Amino acid sequence: MKENIIKEKIANKTKIEANIVLKGVRSKIEDAKNRLTLLDILVKLRKCRLRDCVNKRKNLLLEESLSGLKILWQQKLVNYYKEENYLKNMLSTAEAEKHKKRENEIQEILTEWDKILFGPNFKYHEIVFDNLYTFLNIRKDWDNCVVNGQETQSSSNIPIGWIIPSVACNSDWAKYLNNVDVL
Repeated sequence: MKENIIKEKIANKTKIEANIVLKGVRSKIEDAKNRLTLLDILVKLRKCRLRDCVNKRKNLLLEESLSGLKILWQQKLVNYYKEENYLKNMLSTAEAEKHKKRENEIQEILTEWDKILFGPNFKYHEIVFDNLYTFLNIRKDWDNCVVNGQETQSSSNIPIGWIIPSVACNSDWAKYLNNVDVL
């Protein structure tokens, strides 16, 4: 149980760190988008000034610098999107693995309970009752084992969890410890 808690803490810490990195990548994406917007506005401003300029002389150096900056930020934005997608996939894969692991643990526990209580070939959680009468008969038989029929005639609740008799149980329970086929 202590190992599970430690594993859970490590998984949560890793998830928090991945979320922090993802937040950083998203801020880089926003920054890149803002820079590209700024460069587009500068290009538009330059074009407007050139139209209004009497001699319409072009400054090729400025235009090349703006184009180069725009290309650079577009490449960075593409890289940031790739990084964001990678981190999202990593987080979703980790969540899927965690869910699958938990499902496997639950299945192993159910199988272990089946084997302990009913023998190796019986799976109580896969029972399908053909009709209500069959279910009621099984429930009645269960209640006879849980509550002494002489003490009360009403049914009892199935106990929370399964109760496994101890090795030093009374003679009523002892016959069920060794007999695997009893149901």
